[in-house]
Amino acid sequence: MTTATIRRPTQRDWPRIEEILHEVNFRVGGPEMRRFPLGDCYVAEINGTVVGVGGYRIFEDNPDTGKTTLLAVSRPWRNSNAAMALHRARIEYMFSKGVETVYTNYDNQRVIAWYCRIFGYRPTGRTIPKEESFGDDNVPEWTNLVLYKKDYKFKRSNVGAVFNRDQKTASSRNGTRAPTAVNRPAASWTMDPVPEYP
Repeated sequence: MTTATIRRPTQRDWPRIEEILHEVNFRVGGPEMRRFPLGDCYVAEINGTVVGVGGYRIFEDNPDTGKTTLLAVSRPWRNSNAAMALHRARIEYMFSKGVETVYTNYDNQRVIAWYCRIFGYRPTGRTIPKEESFGDDNVPEWTNLVLYKKDYKFKRSNVGAVFNRDQKTASSRNGTRAPTAVNRPAASWTMDPVPEYP
């Protein structure tokens, strides 16, 4: 089994975080994501290598409301459950700090369905136009989702079905072998204790 950990990043992780963000057309410093403080995110690390990052924000003027920011996993590790572990870490941390409502925006219908099925999100009915090339360039707007703490239900029983189905589909496509990303072993995740950040 792969050794995998969710932890807080350090400044030394920043170059690797930027590489991962660029893989999915995310970047920091533009109109879509002006800031991405390391104190407000987690990284997924497998065998000593950072393979994913997930950020969040708790609104200072409305501390019972939070928002997820960027979530990205390096291509070879997309089916390792790293995204699930990162997302759990960030929303459970926000809930532990008194957040009752979490918003997120996404542009991929498969991921939106995953958020709803696994975590209990639901669409708000709002879409938000993108301000720059960000994420999927074929989708000009974000779909806004909401998760209420009272509705949060991490559905572990659904996780295996989602990833097993994806592996089977990828493996049987045109009778060829699945790409390396799908053949990675599932990781067993541990979460470091959450340090307090000022």
